[in-house]
Amino acid sequence: ATLASIYSAAVNARQPLEEVVPRRFPWCGDDIAAMSEIFKGYVARKRSHNLLDYDDLLLYWRALLDQPCGATMREMFDHVLVDEYQDTNSLQADILLKMRAGSDRLMVVGDDAQSIYSFRAADVRNILDFPSQHPACEIVTLSTNYRSVQPILDVSNAVIAQAKERHAK
Repeated sequence: ATLASIYSAAVNARQPLEEVVPRRFPWCGDDIAAMSEIFKGYVARKRSHNLLDYDDLLLYWRALLDQPCGATMREMFDHVLVDEYQDTNSLQADILLKMRAGSDRLMVVGDDAQSIYSFRAADVRNILDFPSQHPACEIVTLSTNYRSVQPILDVSNAVIAQAKERHAK
């Protein structure tokens, strides 16, 4: 399970093992060379059996968008809506940029203050950088919270206010 997580993190973050392992899996730092060999074997075995894993689906989708048929693929979707955008990774964000290049038909929903997971190499930079990557976007802030009572919100907001970088709420 740990090897699968490391492999997926490297693929989705689009970073080499030498960067991913020390930052996210420091207890495995002495085994990078061995992991690299295991992952080469894993990729070779998938190819020899014509198999794809979930990470491959993202990689192939991303690569497909750069091919001549990518325009046809983009035209298949009138609009794209992504929920929990704060939990997307670099590869997923790049796919979305390619899917909606030159279009205003992309809507993302998310909250940078809820980016608490690093599941599949999620990166809060995606939601923080969204307005600069999509200058014509409109940010709609939902300010009513129906999930928590005010004392919990006050404490949460005080903690979040200390973030170096965030979207104002």
